[in-house]
Amino acid sequence: MIDCAAAMKPAAANMGTAEHEPGAWHLLSLGEDFYLYVRTGLHGYAFWLLVKLDAREAAGYRAGGAVFLQDLVRRIVRNPYSYFARNAWIDMQKAVFDALTAWHNGPGRLQAANV
Repeated sequence: MIDCAAAMKPAAANMGTAEHEPGAWHLLSLGEDFYLYVRTGLHGYAFWLLVKLDAREAAGYRAGGAVFLQDLVRRIVRNPYSYFARNAWIDMQKAVFDALTAWHNGPGRLQAANV
């Protein structure tokens, strides 16, 4: 049997918050990959989606920074259904939890310049 918690520990140690908008989204980085953790909702229910940025979106972020992310967040919030297939929450929840906990506690924060 696979120990999922143990399998996630290396990812958690390397994942960090690159940028954020309080109460709306966090951009997390893991190696060369970016994950946008977005607060959205449907039919009166709020929830969060963890969307792995594809190559085009990652390039857009590198070129446009937070301005690009705000536009992407608006698209996700307007139509979360179109991003459900890309929701990485199930596989990455421990890494995300640990990264956000470290970020909120201070010393684990990444600087956008490291991206």
